[in-house]
Amino acid sequence: DAELYVGTDVSARALRGLGAWATQEGLAQVRLLHRDASDWSGLEDRAFDVAVLNSVVQYFPNAGYLLGVLGSAINAVCPGGRVFIGDVRSLDLARAFHASVHWRERPPS
Repeated sequence: DAELYVGTDVSARALRGLGAWATQEGLAQVRLLHRDASDWSGLEDRAFDVAVLNSVVQYFPNAGYLLGVLGSAINAVCPGGRVFIGDVRSLDLARAFHASVHWRERPPS
């Protein structure tokens, strides 16, 4: 039901697959852009109801990069709009997280 959906990703392969699906489904309002999270060029300020940063912030190189992306996201949403940050994990704890998942599936003897 969205008038416009803009999705970005650094993975051209992921975008090709998603783009093919969107075309097949007749979703002409879907616009997919190959770029990193800090590149908001060509996107109008205050044009979006919501900006979603999901499953990405833990991969940002540093806090400054995160703050820059958040500033751009805030500028992109209209008054009353929202910025959603979801599925945040600690990259430093990724190895421990994966071990806990493995051990839950196959507890150590």
